[in-house]
Amino acid sequence: MVPALGVVVLIALSLALEHHGDRVSREHLEAWAAQEGYTLLDVRRRYATFRFFFRSKAQRVYELTAVHDATHAHRSGAAKVGGYFLGAMTPDVDVEWDD
Repeated sequence: MVPALGVVVLIALSLALEHHGDRVSREHLEAWAAQEGYTLLDVRRRYATFRFFFRSKAQRVYELTAVHDATHAHRSGAAKVGGYFLGAMTPDVDVEWDD
């Protein structure tokens, strides 16, 4: 009975940490968009992508669609969020646009 409780606690902890990391990464992405003059229209996390081949498991990749506030131009691309070693603890955002 006790080992089963330990497994449940570990699963709950890993899900909570994953949710927290995703929330922080989205905050970094939204801050980058505001700083660069974009409004994010659609953001979707991608778990398997060849877009950023050299990335760590700590970094998150998002497909995004944004509109530039000044020119009203719509752009689509992908964003890699977080540092190589510290992940979401580092507010690095690297965006590759489709165009």
